[in-house]
Formats: sequence, structure tokens, C-alpha cells
Amino acid sequence: MSFLGKFRILTKIISVIVLIGIMVLGGAWYATSQMDQIDQGYSKFLNKDARSWIAVPRLSRNLSEIRYLSYRMVAETDPEPIRQAEEELGKAFEESVKQTNSIKELTPAFAERVDAIAVEVAKLRPVLQPIIKAAKANQNDLALAQLRSQAQPIFDTAVAETRALRVSIDNAIHKGSEDLTDSTNNTIRTTWIVMSTILAIGAALGFCIAQFGIAAPLRSLVGLLQQMAKGEAVDMVGIARKDEIGETARAVDQIKVMLADKARQEAEAKIGQDQKQAAQRKQEMIKLADSFEDAVGEIIDTVSSASTELEASASTLTATAERAQEVTTMVAAASEEASTNVQSV
Repeated sequence: MSFLGKFRILTKIISVIVLIGIMVLGGAWYATSQMDQIDQGYSKFLNKDARSWIAVPRLSRNLSEIRYLSYRMVAETDPEPIRQAEEELGKAFEESVKQTNSIKELTPAFAERVDAIAVEVAKLRPVLQPIIKAAKANQNDLALAQLRSQAQPIFDTAVAETRALRVSIDNAIHKGSEDLTDSTNNTIRTTWIVMSTILAIGAALGFCIAQFGIAAPLRSLVGLLQQMAKGEAVDMVGIARKDEIGETARAVDQIKVMLADKARQEAEAKIGQDQKQAAQRKQEMIKLADSFEDAVGEIIDTVSSASTELEASASTLTATAERAQEVTTMVAAASEEASTNVQSV
């Protein structure tokens, strides 16, 4: 008995469905895990890289604002606008610190370059203090000269580094986007391959179970039934199976035994009937022989009686013939004597 013969057909079908379901779930889990990785990549891209890329222009705008406020204080002559510009300058410095910290947190790979920009921005504070003091004292020419000679190079360096940082982050974002696209395409392709392989394996297993566990045994059983229908002797197979095919084979085997018993009983009945008919024919033959013997006996008696009568008639005829011969002899003698007498005359 094969391994598949130990299970019922419904169990086999359910096992195929469950197996394919498990494999499909496995493929779905794989696809989901891959898509989750892609989602994490896009989340990082949107929540970190993209935000960092947005923060760099803000930092650049802060630097421009610091420079603008610095020149504004140098150009103003009234104390109130200078005070307002100084207050806004302090806020701009605080905002620049926030932006540099944000960029470092979002894109740690560029932390060293962000620190370099932060160092340049930090240099501006002590450099701008005497310039602000000169502006408050209405020493605009001195303040402007100091601003151009001492602060402007720092501004230029910080702005250049900020622009370079933005280009680097922009390139990194483009590369990350391309990597995510490639990863997505590879995941889609791999998912198709995995799912196709799973479905192919499931279909192959389902075919094997259906072919060797259901279809082939059924074909064998049908072939045996066709041989039985032709009156051929068959050896029933699959009786030991525990599925519906085994039950059918056992039922067919019982039918075969029943038909064999019926055929044996019919043969025995036919033999008895033949023997009875033979005995009856024998009695009839004996009776016919007796009748024939009686008829032949009567014929023999009749022939014997007729033979006796014929024998008697033959004896009479023999005597008559002898008598006629004697008379004829006497007549011939008389005739001869008469002839002699005539001649004598």
C-alpha cells in the first residue's frame, strides 16, 4: 500500500489546498517583508533625507539673513532699527543652530560637513560684536570696513560650504531614489519569481497527489471492473488502502466473491440438473429398449410360427411333388408301352 493510500480523498484534497495556501502565505510574507523594507527606505527618504535637503536651503537662508541684518545695522543710523536688527540677528543665529542640528540628526553621514558650517557660523558672533558696537556708535564707515574685511570672508565660506552640502545631499538623494527604485524593481521581480515557484511547486505536488493518489488507482480499478465485465479472472488490487478507493476495491472484491459463489452454485445446479436429465434419459432408453425387445420378441414369435407353418406346407408340397413324379413316371411308362403296342400293330 502506498503512502497516499493511507489517507482519504477529502484529506488529500484539503492537504493540497492547505499546502498551497501555506506556500502562498509564505510568498505573501516574503513579499510583505520586502515591501516593508522598501517602505522603510522610502520613509527614511521622506522623513530624513528629504527633510534634510529642505533644511539646507533654510540654513542658507539663515546665513543670508544674518548677512543682510549685519549690513542693515551698518547702514542704519537710528538706534531703534539697529536694536531691532540686532534682536533679529540673535534669532537668526539661534535658527541656524537649529537647522545645523536638524541636518546632522537627519543625515548623520554629513555631520562632519555640517559641523564645519556650524564652526564658520559660530565665528561670526565674536566678529560681529565690534561691528555692531561701531554701528551703534554711528561709526558706519568703520563698521562697514570691518564687516567687509572680517565678516564677509566667513559669510562667503559658510555660504559656499552650504551650497556644496546641498549639492552633496541632492546627489545622495538622487542616488538613494535610484537605489530605492532598483530595490523596488528587484523586489517585484523576486516576488514574481518566488510566487511563480511556489505556485509551480504547489501545482506539481497537487498533480502528484491527484495523479498517484486518486486518478491512477481509479483507472486501475476501472480496468479491473472492465475485465470482470468481460468475464475474465482478475486479482483485485488496492484492498489494503484506507481511502475511498480501498473501500470501493473491497466492495468490488466482495461482489467478485459473490459472483463466483453464484457461478459455482449455478454450475452445481446445472450439474445436478444434467445428472437428473441423464438419469431420466437413461430410464427412457431402458424403457425404449424393453419395448423394442418386446416388439422384437413378438416379431420373432410370429416369424417362428410362420416358419413352422411354411415348413409344414413345404413337407406337404414335397409329398405332393413326389406323388406327382410317381404318377408322371407311371404315365410315361404307360405311354411308352402304348407306343410299343402301336408299333407292334
